[in-house]
Amino acid sequence: MSGLRDSGEEIPGEDRSEIEPELQALLKPLTESHDADDSSDQLEESVLKKQKRMARLIIVLALIIIVMLAVVLYLLFRGTAKPAQPGPDIITTGQPGSSPLPTDTPSPINTPSQTDAITGDPTPTSPAATTTEPQQQITSIVITYAGQEVHDFTEPIGMVIRLGVRIEPSGTKLSEPVVWQSSNTDVFTVEPENPEGTSAKVTIIGASAERYAVLTASIGGVSAKCDVRHPNAPPPGVVTTDSPNGTASITSLVITYAGQQVVDITESVGMQIPLRVRIEPAGITLGEPIIWHSSNTGVFEVKPDNPEGTSATITIIGTAQEKRAILTVSIGKVSAGCNIRVR
Repeated sequence: MSGLRDSGEEIPGEDRSEIEPELQALLKPLTESHDADDSSDQLEESVLKKQKRMARLIIVLALIIIVMLAVVLYLLFRGTAKPAQPGPDIITTGQPGSSPLPTDTPSPINTPSQTDAITGDPTPTSPAATTTEPQQQITSIVITYAGQEVHDFTEPIGMVIRLGVRIEPSGTKLSEPVVWQSSNTDVFTVEPENPEGTSAKVTIIGASAERYAVLTASIGGVSAKCDVRHPNAPPPGVVTTDSPNGTASITSLVITYAGQQVVDITESVGMQIPLRVRIEPAGITLGEPIIWHSSNTGVFEVKPDNPEGTSATITIIGTAQEKRAILTVSIGKVSAGCNIRVR
């Protein structure tokens, strides 16, 4: 270029003004390139920041969704889960008149056709009559008065008592009505008060010398019984006879749980099981109390619940090395037995 001089020469003012535009023109691409690089770096940094913010937002949303799903699953599980209801493992026999002696081999389960009549003063907390028939939808039925389970009551002639039934499982739809029956209509009559038979009216008649009869409520092979008496009738399980000691005419004793005959019970240490004894024939005299006996009190203990010994409570002890002992009930020369095992 004409405006350029040797490096050692000084450039005059007019020549410098000619050269500066040329220098600026030469430097302009370099400056623009540097500015473009700066803009590109800033853009990339801005994009990275946005991506990081988006990633954090996605992570937060994912955590929120996971927590919400966990809460929903917990609520659903808590609403549908049913706690286990432990109970004694009980083996029953379907022969109501028999009194089998216990053996080392548990007897098979057979469900009686109906609940056994229970002698003795019942307690309000007595377990309901049950059946082990898996095909039946109804598992138990209980006769109730004012909402409480009853097994025996005494009322004067002419009195009317309104009774109900409690069916398990609760809310079960009945495909047939509950059937009510009096074993002696000269003692009392019973009449259902609705088509389903879930309540009934008992009227004390007293037209015969008999002062005692049995009320039965049944449905679908499951039943419950209740003793109905006149005011001067003997108390449950205590009837005088002409036999010495009042025991000569007793033919059998049967140990029952929830109205069913039992020959084998398995339960955990510390558990208590209420049992009763059924006497055949029904309503027979007790001139002496029924005796309950444990063959090993380190396995279980037994204590009568009333003076007549018609019911008792066993308590699983489990301090002995053996895990099985025999429960025996006896009166006179008649006895019955049941295996008691520690779970």
